[in-house]
Formats: sequence, C-alpha cells, structure tokens
Amino acid sequence: MRIAIIFILLFCLLALAGCSGAGPNANAANGSAADSPNGPGSTVFTDANAALAEGNRLLDIGETDRAIDVLQEAVRLDPDLAEADFQLGIA
Repeated sequence: MRIAIIFILLFCLLALAGCSGAGPNANAANGSAADSPNGPGSTVFTDANAALAEGNRLLDIGETDRAIDVLQEAVRLDPDLAEADFQLGIA
C-alpha cells in the first residue's frame, strides 16, 4: 500500500513540475521586442536573451522554421551566447 501511495505522489509531483502556468504568449509582454514592418508575427529583437527565449518557445511548440530564424537573430546579437548556438543546432 505504501508503494502505491509513493508512486501516486511521485506521479503528481512530476505532473505538476511540467506545468509552468504561463500561457503561450508569456514572453510577449517583456518589452524586449517590437512588431516588425515585415508583417504580422514578425519580431525584431534587441536582446539576445529575449530572442533565445522566444526561439526556445517556438521549438517547444513545433514551429522549427520560425525558431531557426529567431535563434539566428540571437546569435547575431550576441555571438558569445553559446546556448543560442546549441539550440540552433538542435533546430
């Protein structure tokens, strides 16, 4: 009986760990990006970390082509940001 309770608690903890509570546009209100004249949905980043976060979000939702563009922008903004290069390689 104890083992069943432990497994149930472990399952619940793992399920809760995967829930961030943030909506799909959680990064949109950070003020680091502005709408681009290139059309709706295009974003111009001025901060490499913001571009990296958006690229990661796009990868998570399966929008690989857009993620590649955003991650390339992050690398352009900060060539020393190794995480952006790594995520670009994954994409």
